[in-house]
Amino acid sequence: MVGETLDPTGNSVCGISMVMKQKGARIELWMKSAEDVAAIATVGRRLRQLNVVDKKEKLEFRKHMGDVMYVL
Repeated sequence: MVGETLDPTGNSVCGISMVMKQKGARIELWMKSAEDVAAIATVGRRLRQLNVVDKKEKLEFRKHMGDVMYVL
């Protein structure tokens, strides 16, 4: 259900969680492919459309335990 809400094809999103800390919150999203830039951009735009992420906030995409690969 989450995957189809964020990605119209339903093929890119594998899971999602919300991490709450004193400094703030973080949404963790698992994608099938870290190399699929179009799918990453689609999901990022959808998070903004659904008002999950404020338009002023930057979205960072990184591989597991890696450096930032994309900023949306």
